[in-house]
Amino acid sequence: MFASTVTFGNWALVALAACALVATALAVILVLRSGPGKNPGVEGADLRYMLDAVRRSEDENEILADSLRVAHETVSRRKLLERIGERLDLDAVLERAFEAARDVLQVDAAAISLLQPRGEPVVATFGLVDMAEQRLPLHEPLGGASALVTTYNHVGARGASGPSAIQTGVTLNLLDGDDIPLGLLSLYWRVDRSGLATGDVELAEELARAIAVPIANGVRYRDAARRAEVDGLTQLRHNTAFRAS
Repeated sequence: MFASTVTFGNWALVALAACALVATALAVILVLRSGPGKNPGVEGADLRYMLDAVRRSEDENEILADSLRVAHETVSRRKLLERIGERLDLDAVLERAFEAARDVLQVDAAAISLLQPRGEPVVATFGLVDMAEQRLPLHEPLGGASALVTTYNHVGARGASGPSAIQTGVTLNLLDGDDIPLGLLSLYWRVDRSGLATGDVELAEELARAIAVPIANGVRYRDAARRAEVDGLTQLRHNTAFRAS
């Protein structure tokens, strides 16, 4: 993937250079065509033609530059998301998931709620600073791949010297590879983003898809490690686990 991006960047640079060369050639043609006795009207037409060509060249350069920027951002984002699955330790996976949420969507806070076969969900948080924020409502699985955008006007409100309140949140399903609900990903901003752009929602959905499988693997790894340490019948730690501790 990285090699293909470098190739695209090289072609973009070649195209930019070619456009600049065309603009220079047009300027030279204008100089050669202008001379003593040249009809002023023709000279004016040549000048307008050259200026139009230069403007078109500048527009094409901007389009190519934008395309190169988008390609670079896409590759950087995918590399960041792929990095989440490099670890099996659940805590490390959750930490990298929060880092990706912060870097990709510039969130101020986030929460991951993992469903448990028995008991309350296990919740990991990032950037939630007080008890009011820690008690933000965590919804039941939403169904499908939908995203729920919520506007808050009171959560975490403090005096002028404290942090600003959380104002906008989006909650998404976390589904493993078999579309089985793992829990929820909730992203929060301390600014009003009630009109969350479609592109941002799509990025949030991409993030939820990217972190779901690594989280599922982390849960399985954690459960396997616990089973290796604790006897299923007595719920006591194995002798080998005691010696290792």
